[in-house]
Amino acid sequence: MEEDEITGRIATLLIANGATVAVAETSAGGMISGALLGVPGASAWFGGGVIPYTAKVREAWLGLGADAFGHDGAVSATAAVRLAKAVRAVSGTTWGLAETGIAGPQSGRRSSKPAGLAFVAVAGPTSPPIVIEVRTGLDGRRENQEAFTSASLRAFLKVLESVPGQ
Repeated sequence: MEEDEITGRIATLLIANGATVAVAETSAGGMISGALLGVPGASAWFGGGVIPYTAKVREAWLGLGADAFGHDGAVSATAAVRLAKAVRAVSGTTWGLAETGIAGPQSGRRSSKPAGLAFVAVAGPTSPPIVIEVRTGLDGRRENQEAFTSASLRAFLKVLESVPGQ
């Protein structure tokens, strides 16, 4: 399924259920929000998006302090879930979609985690939040951002399709 088909299906499901979504994305750099906003009429269901790239911004915008992710760090399942819950709470939307990862390249970075690693979480009225791990095996920044965006949209669609009554 192509990205336009995925985002169109997401929009259809959200509209049919009077639901909304907000996005917190780090390494995708706004690409997830951009893909969703590419759907005509997105203002009916898109609550907003943030790129909380630094600890300072995560705290100021989402209320997630420096210790919010514990020993797991900012690129972890824990971080993705907390970002999804926080963006949902701050925006007042039905769903929170979050991505946090390492786009690359591998060289010149402080983290020992590999480029191409990301975690995606979806938090909403169903519980518990779902989280997926993405490992692309790629070193290219743009290619990883595109892969993280695709994985995020696919994960969100899968969750929406699994909710009873969708």
